[in-house]
Amino acid sequence: MTPEERDHLLVRYLDGNLTPTETDALNGLLKTDAAARASLREMAMQAVLMGDLARERELATPRERARAPRVMASTWSRRILAIAAAVVLLAGATAVWLWRGRAEALTLARMSGAVSWTTEGGQPQRGLQAGATLRGGTLSLEGAASSAQLVFRDGSTIALNGDSELALPGDSPKRLSLRRGALSADVRPQPAGSRMLIRTPMAEVEVLGTRFYVSVQPGETAVSVEVGRVRMRRLADESLVDVAQGQTAVATLDVAKRMEVRPLPPAPVRWRQAFKKPPSAIWQGEWVRADGIDPGRLRNVPDLSERRADGTPIAAYTVNVRDNSGSIASVRPDSVLCVRFRIQGKHDMLALVGLHRPTGGFAGNFQTVIKPGVGSADASGWRTWEAPLSALEAKFPNCPQIPRGARVFLVYLACYAPDARLEVAEVSIQTPVP
Repeated sequence: MTPEERDHLLVRYLDGNLTPTETDALNGLLKTDAAARASLREMAMQAVLMGDLARERELATPRERARAPRVMASTWSRRILAIAAAVVLLAGATAVWLWRGRAEALTLARMSGAVSWTTEGGQPQRGLQAGATLRGGTLSLEGAASSAQLVFRDGSTIALNGDSELALPGDSPKRLSLRRGALSADVRPQPAGSRMLIRTPMAEVEVLGTRFYVSVQPGETAVSVEVGRVRMRRLADESLVDVAQGQTAVATLDVAKRMEVRPLPPAPVRWRQAFKKPPSAIWQGEWVRADGIDPGRLRNVPDLSERRADGTPIAAYTVNVRDNSGSIASVRPDSVLCVRFRIQGKHDMLALVGLHRPTGGFAGNFQTVIKPGVGSADASGWRTWEAPLSALEAKFPNCPQIPRGARVFLVYLACYAPDARLEVAEVSIQTPVP
């Protein structure tokens, strides 16, 4: 890099016009080039002097202003006054990192349900709302139907769903820690030396630019890639695998087992769950054995639905199934959701379906309210409700339609009245045969 190119880059930085790629180039230059650091300090000091002259001119009398040299208090000089002291004090260091980290704070683009933010100092932020700027702390989602989307300065996005916890270091916003739960990411191509890293208890995922999905289950981390490629490193023994489009890999603590990359397995187009026996752990609800009159069933259990501005919880009473791998069913807009249920009293029931795109990545939540008295009840009060998924309302504007071949990861049935005593005897998804 010539001295002229270097000085041009410094001026663009001081004026706040660097692209992320140019910022990375300047970081590398300042680390190794003492002349560049000296030039940055000199420019900063000149800006201070120019700013002083500008302020003196503004305070002078009209006659004094006429005699004084004309100094424009440009946007550049005003900005430099705010940061010059920091730049000068960082002599011999990489000054850009301080401001780059601040510039890349994340934006909470959307949120739903019980979503909370705690700073690195342990201070919870009350009244968290979409549009908030997040830097250095932990984002927590509680409850099966909660969700949030984060946006980086370069347009990269991360979506969290269900019970999840993501730590964001304040000094390096693209070094993330997914402690529990699941996220899907759409990462723009990253400049050299600035790759995104997502760390879990079992693995570290290195990202250059891609769409992918990461899920943390007890004892394992799974990655699936929709577009592009990621590198997965098992922390227990440093084993590495590259996971490409349409593939998945799992990291555990079992170092005796070789890490493998496999095609993402297909999900069934027809799915049915009854409760003659206790269901698997992916179900949430209290199992009740058949008694000769009523079938085996799941009874609702409390689930955190939202938190008020003061932090107090709001409960939902739910029966739900969640499989972060998206293996419950593969659906189309004309696929039909069918539920056999019973409720005490006249209460609404929420039916929500969470979807991933065919090869991973969040595709939206779709929901409807089932009104009291729908369908015909038998002598024991059991009712059957069904509807095509296309009849459900999209919860998020950026995910307005159900993709063909979308993968179901959540079916959520809930009431908000403690005395509703929701019970579910059967849930199914059927896709019409062409």
